[in-house]
Amino acid sequence: MVFCLNPSCTNPDNPDTHKYCQGCGAVLADSTQEYLFRSRFQVIKKLGQGGFGRTYLAKDLDCRDRLCVIKKLLIQGNDVLIQRVKELFDREGEQLDKLQHSQIPKLIAYFAYQDGLYLVQEYIQGKNLYEEYQQQGRFSEEKIKELLLSILPVLQYIHSQQIIHRDIKPENIMRRDDGSLVLIDFGATKVVSETVPSQSVLIPSSPGYSPLEQQQGNAKAASDIYSLGATAIRLLTGCFVDDSNQDSLFDDYHNQWIWREYLEKSNLKINPQLEAILNKMVAVSLANRYQDVADILADFNNLSQAFNNSQINTQVVNIAPVSTSSPLIFNKKMLMLGVGIIFLTIGSLLFFFTRENPNQSEITTLAFPAEVNTFEDEELVVIIRKDSPSNYSYESRNKKTNQFLNLKESSCQNRQSEQDLECIWSNEGIKYQVLYNPNNPSEIRLLIYGSWGEDSNERTLKLSNTKPLW
Repeated sequence: MVFCLNPSCTNPDNPDTHKYCQGCGAVLADSTQEYLFRSRFQVIKKLGQGGFGRTYLAKDLDCRDRLCVIKKLLIQGNDVLIQRVKELFDREGEQLDKLQHSQIPKLIAYFAYQDGLYLVQEYIQGKNLYEEYQQQGRFSEEKIKELLLSILPVLQYIHSQQIIHRDIKPENIMRRDDGSLVLIDFGATKVVSETVPSQSVLIPSSPGYSPLEQQQGNAKAASDIYSLGATAIRLLTGCFVDDSNQDSLFDDYHNQWIWREYLEKSNLKINPQLEAILNKMVAVSLANRYQDVADILADFNNLSQAFNNSQINTQVVNIAPVSTSSPLIFNKKMLMLGVGIIFLTIGSLLFFFTRENPNQSEITTLAFPAEVNTFEDEELVVIIRKDSPSNYSYESRNKKTNQFLNLKESSCQNRQSEQDLECIWSNEGIKYQVLYNPNNPSEIRLLIYGSWGEDSNERTLKLSNTKPLW
C-alpha cells in the first residue's frame, strides 16, 4: 500500500499500482515524498493512524523548517452538529494556546479544514515511557517516584488553566533526550468526545487508564490523577491490558484494583507509603480519590514532616573509629529495614518521600535511627542517609535533567590520615566518593571517578538542612 501524505485526503490508502491517489487525486510519487499542506506545513511522513484520525510529522516552513506534529480529528454529522463541534474545538484551542510550560508541547496552530479538525504542535524528540519500558523492563520504585514528582506539577498547572488532559498513559509521556519528561497529546481533540454524540467524533480509548466518570463523558481533574496513578502502577508492575482487553491488575467482577496482590505473587516489594498514595490516586470511587494534585503534594509534605518530627528512643552507643584496613561489617538484614527517601525541589517546597517501619521483632541488635543530610550546588542535590553506624545511602538529583541516582549498602570509614568520614559507592563502573569533616558539617566534597580511572570530577556541596543531623 502507498499512503497519501495529504492530511485532508479522505482515503489516503492506495494500492501500489496507483499513480494517483484515489482519495484526493494527488500524484502519489510526489505525495509519498512530501506534501505541502495549507502553504505552510511540509508533511514528511505519517506517524500514526486510527479510527479517530491521523498524525503526521511535518516541517513548519514559517519557522525555519521546525519539526512539528499535525493531528487530524475526523468529524461526521449534520451541519448543526459539525458547527457545534467546531465551536467546542475553537474554545479548547484557545485554552491550549495559553499554556506556557517547559513540559508541554507548544501549540503552533489549530483550525478546521474540510472534513477534519487540526492541531499542530511542537514535535518532541525522544521516546515515550512505553517504549522505554519495552527496552528496559518494568520501572523501579525510584523511577516511579521520579515520574510522579515530575508530571504531578504539570497536571497541577494545566488544571489551574481549566484544562483536563483526558488521555494520560505511558505512550503520552515522552522522555526527551536530556532526560526530562513531557506530557503530550491532550486538549482540543478530546473535549469534543464528551459533548457530542459518540458517532460524530471518533476518539481513541485507552483501556486500563480511564476512570468510570470519564468513560461516561464527565471527565474531571481527578480523572487525570487516576490515569497518572494507573500509568505508574502499570510501569511498576510491567502489566498492561492485552489486545483482548484482559487485565491482570483490575478485577472487573468486584470493580477493584488487584495490583498489590500481583506484586506479592511476583515477590516484588514497594514502600507502603507509596502504595497508599497510588491506591488513593486510582480509587474507583471518585469520592475516595484525590480531587486535586495539591492534595497529593500535601501528603508528600506531611509525610516528610512526620518523618522529621518522629522520635525514636535508642540507647547511645559509642562508635570507635574504623581503620581502612579492617572495615566494619554491618548486618545486611538491618540495612534492608532502613529508610527510603527521595528529594525534589518544586518552587520553594522541599518534598521528602517516606520510610518503611522496621519490624522490631526481627531486630536482634539495637535499632539505629536513620538520619539524613541534604547538600547541593548549582547542579546537583545530594542526599546522604545514615542507615547505621557504618552504612550510608547516597541519592542524587541533577537539577537540569531531573535524573535520579540511588545507591545503597556503602560501608563508610573514618580515614586514618584525616578526620574526614569517607564513603564510597559504585554504579556501572563509576565511583562516587564523599568526604565529610565533622568539624565542618556545612559541606561535603564529592569526587566522581569515571570508569574507576584516575581522572575525577570534584565538587563541593553545601548543606541545605536547617542544621546538620550527623
